[in-house]
Amino acid sequence: MITAIDLARYVVATTNKIDHGVNLLKLQQILYFIQAEFLTVFDRPCFCDFIEARKLGIRINSVYLEFLGHGAGRIWYWENYHPEWMNLKVTPDEKYHIDRVICELLPYSGSDLVRIVQSQDPWKKTYKEGQRRIIPNTLIKEFFDD
Repeated sequence: MITAIDLARYVVATTNKIDHGVNLLKLQQILYFIQAEFLTVFDRPCFCDFIEARKLGIRINSVYLEFLGHGAGRIWYWENYHPEWMNLKVTPDEKYHIDRVICELLPYSGSDLVRIVQSQDPWKKTYKEGQRRIIPNTLIKEFFDD
């Protein structure tokens, strides 16, 4: 199992390499959908970090803190400084599913993805205004298995 930071760095590097890029809001929603993919396809989480239901969709605290300095702007990746970001330690099958989710979600804005997350039961059943509540993987899996 990888960390959410490792996965986030891979998503940032991948989206930058195809000249699209992501901001922090969009990045965190993408990680949520990758987690859902792993829970349904592999019957296990991709990463062990907690996913919180927040006002703006979901938050993975370690990822939020890592990329907070970018604000609402694009998170840039320079291969010369961080070549290791592309070396995600997953199987080829797992990488295929990660890349598939990234490609499917690229056309959506961060706000679009937030609206989608907020319309789904895992977020709706967990979110409480002003509270930090963790979305259980069981809720995510149950929703996406249906």
